[in-house]
Amino acid sequence: MYTIKQTRAALIHLFFVIMGVVGLADFAPLLPNLYQKCIAATILCVFIGYAIFVREKTVYRFKPGSKQLIGFFRDWYNIPGDLSVYCDDLDWARSDEIHSALVNKASKGQLRLFLKIIGSQGQQLRASGASVFQIPSCVQSQHKFSILKNDGFEQIICRSKVTGAAIAGPELIEFIGTCSTNDPHLIALANDVLSYSIILHEEIPKTF
Repeated sequence: MYTIKQTRAALIHLFFVIMGVVGLADFAPLLPNLYQKCIAATILCVFIGYAIFVREKTVYRFKPGSKQLIGFFRDWYNIPGDLSVYCDDLDWARSDEIHSALVNKASKGQLRLFLKIIGSQGQQLRASGASVFQIPSCVQSQHKFSILKNDGFEQIICRSKVTGAAIAGPELIEFIGTCSTNDPHLIALANDVLSYSIILHEEIPKTF
């Protein structure tokens, strides 16, 4: 685990990213159909990836399926607060320790899942009390993340499949972590992606 420091140039780049998101937010109500809204959501995902590179963050690297990886997620999901998870599926959460932590969140009404593939585990967590939203296939993103919110303080961990593999190598899984104190803009962007996913979900047929 280590920290990457931001630079002055990174701050300038982030300013333009924020201005782009503000412009997109102003334009979003004018988008007439699902396809264009998917494009808007995809653009937001790209902004998140860009912001990840230009901000200060903590980097975590684990071997896939390792005890360290399982322990990291177990501890993360057991932190008090509301949890939102945005990813393709829940194949990575089959460990009993991780699954139990998610069930505990769901039973308290503190879990929102944003998934492309719901699967049996997603349905089980929904039955346990989780709110489940299906991400349309037209929304493309290489970034998966989860946000924890407690008393107005937010933390985020995020994985980029492409950049993580390029930097850490295919034998390691890389996550970055930051919080609303250090990087409120990145968390605001991630929350925008979740908001778009909810809007899009309301316009597609329920699958369960």
